[in-house]
Amino acid sequence: MQTNNTISTVDSLLDLLPGSGSTALPLLLVLVFIFAVMHLLISLSYPCLTIAKLDYSLAQLNDMLGECREKEVPIMAWVTPAVNRLRFRHSGIRIESNNLRFSCTIIWRYLRDLMHVTYAIVKCHQDVYAVNVSLKNSIERKSRYIHHYTSLTSSGSSHRRSGKTMSRRGYQYINA
Repeated sequence: MQTNNTISTVDSLLDLLPGSGSTALPLLLVLVFIFAVMHLLISLSYPCLTIAKLDYSLAQLNDMLGECREKEVPIMAWVTPAVNRLRFRHSGIRIESNNLRFSCTIIWRYLRDLMHVTYAIVKCHQDVYAVNVSLKNSIERKSRYIHHYTSLTSSGSSHRRSGKTMSRRGYQYINA
């Protein structure tokens, strides 16, 4: 009895092979195409889906902090605690990812945990990116300020232009 069922199952699977008049190959090609398009869309929407890419993002953030120190750009007060929190979250994500390797016994639990880790990676990367952009803007503001200041002092002019000076409220006339 048992061997009869196995043989009939194998026969039904062999019927799905191309050349037997079935639609398995076109269906397989459509599924592969849909998977490839979904992978492309997800990759474009979320550039960081793995621990390795998150490691790279944190390395870029550390490089940006080093560049701020090198160029003597004042770092905002919230940046240091935010970077420490991001490093702590990164460590927690790495631990969850390592534990995920051993929870493969039940496929649904594994998929749930995988989605949780992937969501945590995406959120952490978004926060790392935001801090990184803030640091880049600080560096750019300082370089713009230095360029503006050196161009004013090198041309021999000071902040005075035709009897006017700039203040926070706009132009104020001075007694010249």
